[in-house]
Amino acid sequence: AALPPGARAYGAATSSGPTGYFSGGLGTGNATNANTVKYTIDTDATATGANLSMARKELAGCSNSSFAVYAGGDASSGSYTNRTDLYNYSADTCAASTNLVDPTTGIAACSSTPANM
Repeated sequence: AALPPGARAYGAATSSGPTGYFSGGLGTGNATNANTVKYTIDTDATATGANLSMARKELAGCSNSSFAVYAGGDASSGSYTNRTDLYNYSADTCAASTNLVDPTTGIAACSSTPANM
């Protein structure tokens, strides 16, 4: 599936079950919007509940089966941020969360599910 109009670069991606989430990035300006791709039925959509609280590019994303975290990024040319957003998959809500200690951009992220889950 192709993502909806509004192509972006330097965004972050997370996933939960059969759905991929693509958030933020640089299009005609830094973006807050999120898009989803359903792997099992090969469809895409805008995910308004997953929109970030602050427009930024070069952010990192990590997730587990319940939540996604989007962290850091470049809010405007050279203005790095320590902002994090927490997205709750089941509630389809995204909100600012505990900030990183330092403003960062271009960072990497990974995630894991505990062995006992």
